[in-house]
Amino acid sequence: MVWSEYADEAFSGDLAYDSAGGSDGDGDDPGLHPEDWQDLYSHDLLNMWMSIQDYLETYGLKRTFLQGASFNTFCNFVYAHSIKS
Repeated sequence: MVWSEYADEAFSGDLAYDSAGGSDGDGDDPGLHPEDWQDLYSHDLLNMWMSIQDYLETYGLKRTFLQGASFNTFCNFVYAHSIKS
C-alpha cells in the first residue's frame, strides 16, 4: 500500500522531527545573533513579508497597517517575538 510507505517515511525519514521539543539544529538557540537568525530564516521571512504585503494591497489595507514598516523592521519584530526564554 502506497500510503503506508509515505507514513513510514514521515516518521523515520528526512522529514521526521522530535515532537517533544528536542533540538533539531534549526537555529532555535536564543543566543543566535539577530542577523544570523535572519540569514537562517531569510527565505521564510521573505515569503511571510511578501504574503502580508500582497494581502494588504489586495484588500486595500496598505495605508492602514504597517505604514512605514520595512522588511528589516519586520524581521526584527519576528525575531523579538520568536525567542524562547
